[in-house]
Order: sequence, then structure tokens, then C-alpha cells
Amino acid sequence: MPGQNLRSSARRNGSFNPALAGSNLWYNPAGVRDPNADVTRTISYAFGDKPAYESDDRSFGYLEEDFGLIKRTHITERVAFQFRAEAFNAFNRHVFGNPDNNPHDAGFGTVGSTANSPRSLQLTFRAEF
Repeated sequence: MPGQNLRSSARRNGSFNPALAGSNLWYNPAGVRDPNADVTRTISYAFGDKPAYESDDRSFGYLEEDFGLIKRTHITERVAFQFRAEAFNAFNRHVFGNPDNNPHDAGFGTVGSTANSPRSLQLTFRAEF
């Protein structure tokens, strides 16, 4: 929609929080208009003033670090023990799911899920022979 910002005010001022109503909008609903909604065609089709590409327009950045430590100890020439410690999503970063991008939905622009799992630790002990 010309003159309207597609980003919500919560997203522009850095207060976006999917858990709070009012600050959980990723898109500004007033920034979108369906050109087919006007059946009399008194309003011509308009693309608006949104840039063709914005890096975080469709979803959130995905940051998730995994780490692993491996220690192999040879007991004899043919027998070894291996200890492994692995951490998935080690810093427990939350990655929110994609916002609802259907302008006809009541929840247009809201985010209601996460796209990754919480931190997970795994310890492994293995005998090799």
C-alpha cells in the first residue's frame, strides 16, 4: 500500500515480542491491500513503495550452534574406547516460526511458533574392537 510501511511498529522500534498481544505483529496489516477486493475497479492496481527485497521480510534469521568433543583412547592395538559429548543448540537460541502471511486471515502478521528445538546434550561412550 503506498505510504504505509509493511513492517509493524513493534518491529521498527525493536519491541517485537511474539508472547505479547499488540507487539506480536511482524507485518503491518494496513500496509497490504488486495487489488481484487475492489470489484468496481475504481482503484488501479498498485505495487506500493516496499523495496523488492528485505533480508528479514519472510522469516527470522536462523542462529543455532552445535558443538562436539571426541576423545578416543586406545587400550591395545585393536581395542579403543571413544567418549563423545555433543551439544545441539548450545546457547539455547529461540528461532521464531514464520509469520502468518495470508492477508485474509484474522491473525495476519502474527507469529505463533518456534522453528527450532531447545538445547539438547548427548553423551556417548563406545567400545571399538
